[in-house]
Amino acid sequence: LPGASAAEASDEGAAPLSEERSARRRRFPWKAAAETCVVFLVAAGAWWGADRIAALPYFNLERLEMKGDTAKVPLARLKDAGNYFSADLDQVRAAAETVPWVKRAFVRRLWPNGLEVTVDVYHAMAVYEDGRLVSTEGVLFSANPEEGAEAVDLPNFYGAPSQVNNIARHYKIFSAAAAAIPAKITDVTLSDRGAWTLVMASSDIPPTK
Repeated sequence: LPGASAAEASDEGAAPLSEERSARRRRFPWKAAAETCVVFLVAAGAWWGADRIAALPYFNLERLEMKGDTAKVPLARLKDAGNYFSADLDQVRAAAETVPWVKRAFVRRLWPNGLEVTVDVYHAMAVYEDGRLVSTEGVLFSANPEEGAEAVDLPNFYGAPSQVNNIARHYKIFSAAAAAIPAKITDVTLSDRGAWTLVMASSDIPPTK
Protein backbone atom coordinates (compact mmCIF):
# COMPACT_ATOMS: atom_id res chain seq x y z
CA LEU A 1 0.00 0.00 0.00
CA PRO A 2 1.25 3.50 -0.63
CA GLY A 3 2.73 4.94 2.53
CA ALA A 4 3.09 1.58 4.31
CA SER A 5 6.23 1.27 6.37
CA ALA A 6 8.99 -1.26 5.66
CA ALA A 7 8.18 -3.05 8.91
CA GLU A 8 4.53 -3.47 7.96
CA ALA A 9 5.54 -4.81 4.56
CA SER A 10 7.91 -7.22 6.21
CA ASP A 11 5.19 -8.44 8.61
CA GLU A 12 2.79 -9.00 5.75
CA GLY A 13 5.41 -11.06 3.92
CA ALA A 14 6.36 -13.05 7.00
CA ALA A 15 2.84 -14.19 7.88
CA PRO A 16 2.33 -16.36 4.79
CA LEU A 17 5.78 -17.89 5.26
CA SER A 18 4.99 -18.82 8.85
CA GLU A 19 1.65 -20.34 7.84
CA GLU A 20 3.36 -22.24 5.04
CA ARG A 21 5.92 -23.75 7.43
CA SER A 22 3.18 -24.82 9.84
CA ALA A 23 1.21 -26.42 7.03
CA ARG A 24 4.32 -28.23 5.78
CA ARG A 25 4.96 -29.65 9.27
CA ARG A 26 1.36 -30.86 9.48
CA ARG A 27 1.70 -32.60 6.10
CA PHE A 28 5.13 -34.10 6.93
CA PRO A 29 5.24 -34.79 10.73
CA TRP A 30 8.20 -37.09 10.27
CA LYS A 31 10.32 -34.10 9.28
CA ALA A 32 9.74 -32.43 12.67
CA ALA A 33 10.75 -35.66 14.40
CA ALA A 34 13.87 -35.89 12.23
CA GLU A 35 14.81 -32.31 13.07
CA THR A 36 14.44 -33.11 16.79
CA CYS A 37 16.67 -36.17 16.41
CA VAL A 38 19.32 -34.13 14.63
CA VAL A 39 19.35 -31.55 17.40
CA PHE A 40 19.60 -34.31 20.00
CA LEU A 41 22.49 -36.02 18.19
CA VAL A 42 24.38 -32.76 17.79
CA ALA A 43 23.96 -31.99 21.50
CA ALA A 44 24.99 -35.53 22.50
CA GLY A 45 28.04 -35.33 20.24
CA ALA A 46 29.06 -32.01 21.73
CA TRP A 47 28.68 -33.41 25.26
CA TRP A 48 30.62 -36.56 24.38
CA GLY A 49 33.36 -34.52 22.74
CA ALA A 50 33.64 -32.14 25.69
CA ASP A 51 33.77 -35.08 28.09
CA ARG A 52 36.49 -36.78 26.06
CA ILE A 53 38.47 -33.54 25.79
CA ALA A 54 38.27 -32.92 29.54
CA ALA A 55 39.71 -36.39 30.16
CA LEU A 56 42.79 -35.80 28.02
CA PRO A 57 46.15 -36.11 29.85
CA TYR A 58 46.83 -32.54 28.72
CA PHE A 59 44.49 -31.36 31.50
CA ASN A 60 46.00 -33.50 34.27
CA LEU A 61 47.18 -31.25 37.07
CA GLU A 62 50.88 -30.70 36.68
CA ARG A 63 51.26 -27.27 38.21
CA LEU A 64 50.37 -26.15 41.71
CA GLU A 65 51.17 -22.59 42.68
CA MET A 66 50.87 -21.23 46.17
CA LYS A 67 50.73 -17.68 47.41
CA GLY A 68 51.39 -16.99 51.06
CA ASP A 69 53.86 -18.00 53.75
CA THR A 70 55.63 -21.05 52.27
CA ALA A 71 57.79 -21.44 55.39
CA LYS A 72 54.72 -22.21 57.47
CA VAL A 73 52.86 -24.02 54.67
CA PRO A 74 55.24 -26.11 52.53
CA LEU A 75 53.97 -26.60 48.99
CA ALA A 76 54.42 -30.38 49.27
CA ARG A 77 51.41 -30.52 51.64
CA LEU A 78 49.05 -29.27 48.95
CA LYS A 79 50.02 -31.43 45.97
CA ASP A 80 47.41 -34.20 45.79
CA ALA A 81 44.56 -32.51 43.89
CA GLY A 82 43.64 -34.57 40.76
CA ASN A 83 42.59 -33.44 37.29
CA TYR A 84 42.14 -29.81 36.22
CA PHE A 85 38.45 -30.35 35.43
CA SER A 86 37.63 -32.98 38.06
CA ALA A 87 39.36 -31.29 41.00
CA ASP A 88 36.74 -30.06 43.46
CA LEU A 89 37.91 -26.61 44.48
CA ASP A 90 35.97 -26.76 47.75
CA GLN A 91 37.71 -30.01 48.66
CA VAL A 92 41.12 -28.56 47.76
CA ARG A 93 40.36 -25.48 49.88
CA ALA A 94 39.18 -27.66 52.79
CA ALA A 95 42.33 -29.79 52.51
CA ALA A 96 44.54 -26.68 52.52
CA GLU A 97 42.76 -25.37 55.61
CA THR A 98 43.66 -28.54 57.52
CA VAL A 99 47.34 -27.53 57.35
CA PRO A 100 48.11 -26.31 60.90
CA TRP A 101 49.18 -22.72 60.17
CA VAL A 102 46.45 -22.01 57.58
CA LYS A 103 43.68 -19.70 58.74
CA ARG A 104 41.92 -19.42 55.36
CA ALA A 105 42.61 -20.71 51.85
CA PHE A 106 41.43 -19.53 48.44
CA VAL A 107 41.66 -21.78 45.35
CA ARG A 108 41.32 -21.04 41.62
CA ARG A 109 42.12 -22.91 38.42
CA LEU A 110 45.05 -21.96 36.22
CA TRP A 111 44.50 -22.88 32.56
CA PRO A 112 45.11 -25.50 31.36
CA ASN A 113 46.57 -27.79 34.02
CA GLY A 114 47.18 -25.89 37.23
CA LEU A 115 45.73 -24.71 40.50
CA GLU A 116 46.59 -21.65 42.53
CA VAL A 117 46.16 -21.82 46.29
CA THR A 118 46.43 -18.63 48.31
CA VAL A 119 46.82 -19.12 52.05
CA ASP A 120 46.23 -16.68 54.87
CA VAL A 121 48.21 -17.92 57.88
CA TYR A 122 48.09 -17.49 61.64
CA HIS A 123 50.73 -15.44 63.46
CA ALA A 124 51.56 -16.75 66.93
CA MET A 125 51.64 -14.45 69.97
CA ALA A 126 51.73 -16.97 72.85
CA VAL A 127 51.80 -20.60 73.91
CA TYR A 128 48.72 -21.95 75.67
CA GLU A 129 49.14 -24.19 78.72
CA ASP A 130 48.34 -27.37 76.74
CA GLY A 131 50.99 -26.69 74.07
CA ARG A 132 48.74 -25.13 71.47
CA LEU A 133 49.57 -21.71 70.04
CA VAL A 134 47.54 -18.53 70.43
CA SER A 135 47.22 -16.33 67.36
CA THR A 136 47.42 -12.54 67.36
CA GLU A 137 43.61 -12.61 67.07
CA GLY A 138 43.35 -14.64 70.26
CA VAL A 139 42.51 -17.93 68.52
CA LEU A 140 43.86 -21.31 69.66
CA PHE A 141 45.45 -23.47 66.96
CA SER A 142 47.82 -26.44 66.79
CA ALA A 143 51.07 -26.03 64.86
CA ASN A 144 54.79 -26.65 65.08
CA PRO A 145 56.38 -23.48 66.57
CA GLU A 146 59.59 -24.22 64.67
CA GLU A 147 57.76 -23.47 61.40
CA GLY A 148 56.91 -19.93 62.50
CA ALA A 149 59.74 -17.41 62.65
CA GLU A 150 57.86 -15.34 65.24
CA ALA A 151 57.16 -18.36 67.48
CA VAL A 152 60.37 -17.95 69.48
CA ASP A 153 60.46 -17.04 73.18
CA LEU A 154 56.70 -16.60 73.34
CA PRO A 155 54.86 -15.84 76.59
CA ASN A 156 52.73 -18.52 78.24
CA PHE A 157 48.98 -18.19 78.75
CA TYR A 158 47.08 -20.03 81.52
CA GLY A 159 43.33 -20.10 81.96
CA ALA A 160 40.13 -21.58 80.59
CA PRO A 161 40.12 -22.12 76.81
CA SER A 162 37.01 -19.95 76.56
CA GLN A 163 39.03 -17.05 78.06
CA VAL A 164 41.98 -17.21 75.65
CA ASN A 165 40.73 -14.29 73.58
CA ASN A 166 40.28 -12.24 76.76
CA ILE A 167 43.78 -13.17 77.96
CA ALA A 168 45.28 -12.19 74.59
CA ARG A 169 43.52 -8.82 74.69
CA HIS A 170 44.73 -8.05 78.23
CA TYR A 171 48.23 -9.32 77.45
CA LYS A 172 48.61 -6.50 74.90
CA ILE A 173 47.58 -3.96 77.55
CA PHE A 174 49.87 -5.43 80.21
CA SER A 175 52.79 -5.59 77.75
CA ALA A 176 52.44 -1.91 76.90
CA ALA A 177 52.54 -1.04 80.61
CA ALA A 178 55.53 -3.31 81.33
CA ALA A 179 57.48 -1.80 78.43
CA ALA A 180 57.84 1.41 80.46
CA ILE A 181 59.92 -0.41 83.12
CA PRO A 182 61.25 -1.89 80.72
CA ALA A 183 60.36 -5.54 81.16
CA LYS A 184 58.79 -8.35 79.22
CA ILE A 185 55.78 -10.34 80.41
CA THR A 186 56.55 -14.06 80.23
CA ASP A 187 53.43 -15.57 81.82
CA VAL A 188 49.80 -14.48 82.07
CA THR A 189 47.27 -16.38 84.20
CA LEU A 190 43.55 -15.71 84.49
CA SER A 191 42.00 -17.71 87.32
CA ASP A 192 38.46 -19.04 87.48
CA ARG A 193 37.71 -16.21 89.95
CA GLY A 194 38.82 -13.60 87.40
CA ALA A 195 42.14 -12.78 89.11
CA TRP A 196 45.17 -11.89 86.98
CA THR A 197 48.70 -13.08 87.72
CA LEU A 198 51.67 -11.84 85.69
CA VAL A 199 55.31 -12.85 85.57
CA MET A 200 57.73 -10.36 84.03
CA ALA A 201 61.49 -10.23 83.57
CA SER A 202 64.24 -8.33 81.83
CA SER A 203 68.02 -8.42 81.58
CA ASP A 204 68.14 -6.55 84.93
CA ILE A 205 65.04 -8.01 86.59
CA PRO A 206 64.75 -11.72 87.44
CA PRO A 207 61.38 -13.38 86.77
CA THR A 208 59.00 -11.56 89.10
CA LYS A 209 55.38 -12.48 89.86
